[in-house]
Amino acid sequence: MQKIDGPKRNVKFIAFRWLASDEFGFGSTKTNWERETFIYDLEDLVIDNYQSKKYSYFPYLTVAEDSVTNESVQKAGIDIFLNHGDGSQTNIAINPDFGQVETDQVVVNFSAIETFFSEKRAFFTENHSLFEVKGGRDDFYVINTRRIGGRPDYDCSRFEQSDICENNRKEYSDLDLALRHTIQKEKVDLGFLAASESDENFSKGRDYFAFRVRSNSPQNKVGFLATKTKSNFFNESSDVYSLDIESTAVKNTQISGYLLNSRKENSSGHGLRFDIKYIPNDKYENTVGFHYFDKDLDLNDMGYLQRNDQIKFYNRFEFDRNSYPKESLLRSRDSHISIFQTMTTDGKKSPKGVWTKTELSFKSNFNIDLSMSAKTEGKDTNITRKYIGSPYIQIMDEVSFNAGFGSPKYKNFSFGAGFGFNKYSPYSSWDSDGRNNKSKRFNINYFPNDQLQFSFGVDDSKEEEWLKWIDTNRLGSFTKNRRNINFGMTYFQGTRHEFRLKNQSVMIKAEDPIPLISSLSGELSESDYLIDPFYVSENSLQMRYRYEISPLSYFYLVYTRGYSFYDDSDTFTYEDLYQDSWENPSNEVFTLKVRFKF
Repeated sequence: MQKIDGPKRNVKFIAFRWLASDEFGFGSTKTNWERETFIYDLEDLVIDNYQSKKYSYFPYLTVAEDSVTNESVQKAGIDIFLNHGDGSQTNIAINPDFGQVETDQVVVNFSAIETFFSEKRAFFTENHSLFEVKGGRDDFYVINTRRIGGRPDYDCSRFEQSDICENNRKEYSDLDLALRHTIQKEKVDLGFLAASESDENFSKGRDYFAFRVRSNSPQNKVGFLATKTKSNFFNESSDVYSLDIESTAVKNTQISGYLLNSRKENSSGHGLRFDIKYIPNDKYENTVGFHYFDKDLDLNDMGYLQRNDQIKFYNRFEFDRNSYPKESLLRSRDSHISIFQTMTTDGKKSPKGVWTKTELSFKSNFNIDLSMSAKTEGKDTNITRKYIGSPYIQIMDEVSFNAGFGSPKYKNFSFGAGFGFNKYSPYSSWDSDGRNNKSKRFNINYFPNDQLQFSFGVDDSKEEEWLKWIDTNRLGSFTKNRRNINFGMTYFQGTRHEFRLKNQSVMIKAEDPIPLISSLSGELSESDYLIDPFYVSENSLQMRYRYEISPLSYFYLVYTRGYSFYDDSDTFTYEDLYQDSWENPSNEVFTLKVRFKF
């Protein structure tokens, strides 16, 4: 909290009540926490101005062992949180460990676009909002803290023992140190972030730095963020600079914009994003936006950029209604319509389209969501990874529909289900019937009492003429069957004991392969090279017990088991893939951690 001179302090305030039986809330201010203007909409409250220092120290000890690889780890470190009472805070993590963190969602991604994973490590989520500069729905993040502690830099050809290097590649890096310092003043906020990864036998850790400054005006905010990433293994560095503005000075209008610049030794890239949101009342808003990312823009050393070499125009309408007559069955309705067009910076147009979604919430706590979209023909400039002999492929026009529902909470359970389909027109250049994807899903939650809860979900899909890039201008058309299974359990005993179980499985069968090649003009045709069906399975299990020794002091016991499988030489059923994931884990880690607060 920023330092304020004088005996009184002005804060924003809302009183909120949640009715668990009706799953509905009431607030003292007519606003919604999902609105970007939420804080500005709240009422003012004048309170006494208190200032106090608070220093907290969290030493820890961790012991972990992988029974599959026979590797063991013993670590000790400390997390330090210093609130200086004058609007400044310092957070320090020395030799940090994140072994108690919840596992990520299991994802199998064959596309050219990297999957974005949200941060779950407390050090990088607490007191981090000042450094959050992002655009769109995961279009870009100037800082993506998941890069810190990510996969090490490798080049095994440098070493005589290259085979040992290849067999000992790690998916993560340990950290030696992480530091964050923030200062909140009446007119400006300042922040500094730094982290250093550990060296290992076949790599050297990276160093990360970020500096942030932002004006603290309630109506016009201007910010600057600079980041630097140093690869000590490749002896390279990258810098990113961003300038961001946010203005609500014009009545019923919110304007936001970003200027981006990335610099490496032999390249420099630029980007721009601009949004205008018009909100005349609490029932309607309209957003018009544009972004331009050139071919050399690269945020992915410390940040995240979904894709560069892109121009995008979009117009989004939202129609909300949160009040209905007493006799109506409906409680609220949220509707969205989006119109969009993307293209590369040299004018290769992707399919343009329209997307609409409506969410209906009933007074019985039953809810329904419906979505539809339609796209024209266009160019997919991602799938061939910009191969010079075929930089894109032609995509046919598409229509889609999805529907789902969620039940009210009955005595001790609730459930939901849904289905969807996507249909593309057939290609005329090869024996195509048209890409066709059908999906269905079901989930159930069971809570026999207040301390115990179970969740189970399954998602099945079948996609005909699914296109997968092989290499260069070669692709494969497959019939892809996919099944996702999720199971979870949470149990509380009193106020000190917590047990969580989370199991996720993804199984894919890609069969009926047809080899294809793409021409310079993006036209697909059948070929005669050999292509095999393949099977993929990913399974993740985590069981975590936490005991609260005292407030904010914990004992953790964590069991994590992972499995990753790929085969293109045999045939497998879902049952085969699921059973094998339990019989042949790729890792099986037991972790014990003790963390105290002083």
